[in-house]
Amino acid sequence: MKLSYKIDEVKTKNILNIAFDVSKDDLHVYTEFGSSKINCIQDHFSNNIEMIQSKLTEYKKLAVTNNFDNIQVLCEPTGGYEKKLMHLARQLDCYTSYVSGESVSKYKVVENNEPSKSDLKDPRVILLVGKVGKLIKHRLLPEEYDLLRHYNRMHDQENEQKIYIKNQLTVEIKNLFCDFSFKNSFLYGTSGRILIERFHCNPYLIVECGYARFCRVMKKHVPYIKGKTLERIWADAQRSTRLIMTVSMIELLENRIKQLWQNYLHHEQCLAQIKDQMSEIYQKLLDAGEAIPRAEKGFVSQTNLARIIGETGPLTDFKHASQLIRFGGMALRLRQSGKYKGKDKISKKGRARLRLILSQSIFHLVKMDRILGGLYHRKKQEGMPGTKAMTVVSRKLLEVLLALSRPGAVYDPERLFTCQSQFEKAA
Repeated sequence: MKLSYKIDEVKTKNILNIAFDVSKDDLHVYTEFGSSKINCIQDHFSNNIEMIQSKLTEYKKLAVTNNFDNIQVLCEPTGGYEKKLMHLARQLDCYTSYVSGESVSKYKVVENNEPSKSDLKDPRVILLVGKVGKLIKHRLLPEEYDLLRHYNRMHDQENEQKIYIKNQLTVEIKNLFCDFSFKNSFLYGTSGRILIERFHCNPYLIVECGYARFCRVMKKHVPYIKGKTLERIWADAQRSTRLIMTVSMIELLENRIKQLWQNYLHHEQCLAQIKDQMSEIYQKLLDAGEAIPRAEKGFVSQTNLARIIGETGPLTDFKHASQLIRFGGMALRLRQSGKYKGKDKISKKGRARLRLILSQSIFHLVKMDRILGGLYHRKKQEGMPGTKAMTVVSRKLLEVLLALSRPGAVYDPERLFTCQSQFEKAA
């Protein structure tokens, strides 16, 4: 027989749980207290700052009147509609916690044996989830981490716009320069950029200039461009001009390419500025002595580190790596029952953007000659699919970064895959 115990923190702190069902315009509230005679309180009001502040003050007075020390606000994450409520509750020195939307969905049947959903029922279910202690910590990040998280959001927005415009630009260039034989990546290298900026990828303009002048312009801006490359572009342009197009159509496509190229450069510049600002904030945290890892050449850049801790928040909030892995939604979800054993998958119940940034950060690390390449290729040889192997490497990177954030930790490639006792013997 195994005996264990757990502490009911709500009763220990003597706080009153108040459940909120949050929507864009309204808040539905439910709480109950008492022992033999249960007092049930329901409320409903608009989701605006003035009403929320007034009601929270009223609920705090109600709690004190009934011998509670404080109140705890419980709600589901609702994509941003709950932020006013949670921030105002913290400003009024109230406790705040989230409950999982999945838990609330499954507890609905437990609450009254009905799977139905309504704004009146939901706060009762949220309160029930809170009673059994299935709470998620509501974190208010320090200013620098909060800025990094917002920069992460803007970084992804700019990158999505950049990719969208890049795809449009490729289509329009193919419409105008129909026999262009180079890969799309060539257009965004040094030679391709000059081809767009000086000739707008217009084969009719290239042929009109003549081969000698075309080569002279390209070599002026790209001195080391190969002669074979110039000959190939010229041959592609000559073939493309055999397709007769009207002057109006050529001008239309050329102007469209000019416009898209300017938009592409704008988003590229915005993305570079965001990365620089994130790197500055990260350096500011380092200078202030914050417990975060330092950038190591050939391992993880300072920009990627800034993006990672923007999603994790202070690494000191995590006692061990398993907490951080679970926070990122990379904890394993087992599927076993009796003799049945299903495939183990990651939960994905965490910050999706953190998983994305980690996968982007390990692309250069999984090559055979890189520090995490051995781990990745060993998993592949064992029969693990590539996506799963990438997840294993992402988890390993997260563990390493947490370890490097601890006081006195020093980056040592030889130590990554060696336990402490073996490492000490080797030394």
